[in-house]
Amino acid sequence: MREPVTFRGVGIHTGEPCAARVCPFEGGIVFALGGARIPALAPYAVELPRRTALEAEGVRVSTTEHLLAALMWCGIGSALVEVDGPEVPIMDGSAAPFVQGLYAAGLQPVPGVRDPVVVTQPVWASEGDAMVAAVPNANGAGRDDSLEVLFSSSSTHPVLGGQTECLALTRGTFAVEIAPARTWCLQAEVDSLLASGLAKGGSLDNALVVGEDGYSGPLRVPREPVKHKILDLLGDLALLGSGLVARVIAVGSGHRLNIRLVRALYNAYLASRA
Repeated sequence: MREPVTFRGVGIHTGEPCAARVCPFEGGIVFALGGARIPALAPYAVELPRRTALEAEGVRVSTTEHLLAALMWCGIGSALVEVDGPEVPIMDGSAAPFVQGLYAAGLQPVPGVRDPVVVTQPVWASEGDAMVAAVPNANGAGRDDSLEVLFSSSSTHPVLGGQTECLALTRGTFAVEIAPARTWCLQAEVDSLLASGLAKGGSLDNALVVGEDGYSGPLRVPREPVKHKILDLLGDLALLGSGLVARVIAVGSGHRLNIRLVRALYNAYLASRA
């Protein structure tokens, strides 16, 4: 990055005003809040429903996934993210505003970027009918699209059931196909989410609502819900702190399982480098 860039909005879960100022930095991606600095790495991840959080020194930053995906897929491996508030702002529910802002701030190479993790043996996490696995990508080494993702919804919902997407990821594919995909929830879940203290900042300006008969508005990209699940997965994979050469296969996975996979990958391939 050449210049700092600030993103302002509300927290999707707290409903509180918040901001994230992304600054040039060397030493990986690090979140700063209340005097604490929290590396964006798997050992600092907290398993929570509906979002990814990082925690260190008794300080927690939530809803990091969309910004982390944008940083990684804009080629930014080092940045200091100064957070004002308990969450990273949800913006319009997608990663597109982050991508646009980061490109506007100017991209430049940063020395000391870690070599990518090249998966040589299957690594996976599962719970019930959901699973996520990273397996070797025989076609990936040395290519721009070294990460392939296959995501299949396990939902039986009449609108979502059977949604599947398979993509070879590049910066261009991410920016056009994945970054615009918005966070979403089922119409039937809205009351329970609010009752559990979540989605207080949610609105039709930053989320897609899925009803029995269709969506709350036009889709930005085909199969937008499953593409948003890929966005979340990419944001969680960014907690490796490096690129990934693999084929990642997910069925009904969410943040909890994603984080378990990332921890397993980190321990298998990166813990000795730390």
